[in-house]
Amino acid sequence: MADRPDIGNISYKPSVNIAQAPKTVGPMLFFVTGWVSLAWEAGLLVALRGDVARGAWGSPAVIGLVHGFTLGFLTMTMIGVLTQWVPVVFDVPPIPLSRIYWVWAVYTTGVILFVTGFLWPFPIALALGGILVATAITVMTVFVGGQLRRSKRPGDSMRGALAVSLASLNLAWILGLGMALAWVGWWPWPHFLTWHLVTVLVGWVGLTLLAVQMKLVPMFAMGKMDRVYPAVPVVLAVLGIGVGWTWPWTGTVGREWSAILWGASGLTAVIQVLWVVRTGKSPSRDPVFWGVFVGWLEWLLAAYWVTDHPVWSVFLMLWGAFTFIAAYQSRILPFIVALAIARKLPGPPAKAFFMAQSLNPRRSLSILAGASLLGALAILDGLRYHRAEGFFIAAGVLGMMLIAHIGQLALGIRRGRRERRAVVPKA
Repeated sequence: MADRPDIGNISYKPSVNIAQAPKTVGPMLFFVTGWVSLAWEAGLLVALRGDVARGAWGSPAVIGLVHGFTLGFLTMTMIGVLTQWVPVVFDVPPIPLSRIYWVWAVYTTGVILFVTGFLWPFPIALALGGILVATAITVMTVFVGGQLRRSKRPGDSMRGALAVSLASLNLAWILGLGMALAWVGWWPWPHFLTWHLVTVLVGWVGLTLLAVQMKLVPMFAMGKMDRVYPAVPVVLAVLGIGVGWTWPWTGTVGREWSAILWGASGLTAVIQVLWVVRTGKSPSRDPVFWGVFVGWLEWLLAAYWVTDHPVWSVFLMLWGAFTFIAAYQSRILPFIVALAIARKLPGPPAKAFFMAQSLNPRRSLSILAGASLLGALAILDGLRYHRAEGFFIAAGVLGMMLIAHIGQLALGIRRGRRERRAVVPKA
């Protein structure tokens, strides 16, 4: 019973080793920094809404806005997820905190300099920030790659997806360097931007979220993913990336094939989630899946518009990634709080998995899904009709969801402390 807790009459053994989880401060450094970046991005989007509505994609300020979101929020948060998730899932020791501190400090400094170099054109800050970001990403890849190599878990599609996503992250900064060289006239190759976008959005963000989904969805539904061929959406997404790299030569035909492959990948992933939820042992349907399904809807629309409206596609991919992260964080944060509490209570740390169930918010997930749809519609309105008001609304949605995140964490900590006092009363 110690390693197989019960919920009512349902016995379920999580297929993770919670004892390997890192100290809370490790992932939370990246999460909190990501929230700060998100707040900054919301304000910056308000300030630049006119430029974005006009489609001033070559403006240094707009480029800085986009990279502030992709590097300051998305990648910052995803690195935090990997520091928490990889040790638990692959049953390996966590990265030492001293190394986490180093990666966080170098990466955060690099992002600040890099984004600042775009917002207030400052080539030295831009170059130094790019070097620091690339260094932190490379080092973090070495750390996570070492964990994957040391893991005794059998090789599977989840490990493969994560390996390709890490390779894509590093290829993304190499392509970014290529764009910088092209910008100053040293290497005037016109196709770096296309490859950079495909590699970042699908290779890094998409495959990482697919890998995380393979473990989190079965945990939320108390089910199994191995019966639904989890490698299929990964293979389809990778094939779409490969075709995407041929766009400079295949043109519209290549974009259409990538759209088909990415759409098929998303539909397959949705079917897998539905099957796991339907066959899982969970006594109730976790509302987190509202956010998951909305995220997939946004990504399917992004795939649909790859050919006719590529800018819409990029924005929907970024917004969909934000939706996925917000949904999954609504479960990851209570788990981190529950784990910190469980480590101070008698019994095995695996009880944190079930303690987190009582800390999970429920109504906020439907609000999150609705807010995400509102934000996506506002963005599409701003892009379609060149209306700055659409991006103003989207910025407001960002701010609202950020406040909900922080409020959720505060309530979870408060509730957890009450439960701890109830179990271990003061002497």
